[in-house]
Amino acid sequence: PLPLLPFILPSKAQLLTTLLFLGFFVPMGCTPVLLVMFDIYKAKNGGHLPQHIANVLVSLYCASFPLGAFLGATISGIVAEYYIFEWSTGMVGLLFSIQSVLCIIFCYGVYRLKKSLQLKEYTENTHLLIT
Repeated sequence: PLPLLPFILPSKAQLLTTLLFLGFFVPMGCTPVLLVMFDIYKAKNGGHLPQHIANVLVSLYCASFPLGAFLGATISGIVAEYYIFEWSTGMVGLLFSIQSVLCIIFCYGVYRLKKSLQLKEYTENTHLLIT
């Protein structure tokens, strides 16, 4: 735990609980990202997703994991060299928290975009039925 939280004592149960949460929640956030990228592209381009764009999005998605593993290990090694391990993991936790808030804001924006496009399609289809 962080040195700011001296009342929390490190234990095996704490470590296993943290690993359980990471193993459970990280895939829940990573899996739908590719579909969200497809939906955003379709929403901004009239519902059309060319194959070459899908290939680029899948390539970027697949490249993000090894790049993250490389950068994460490199940066955490540098931070752990200058600060104690507890501070470096605390910084990672803070970054995860900020990333989670930004992800929620982004997903809400995507939700609103999809809703507005569905409403726009509905009004256009209704207009075509009336005329």
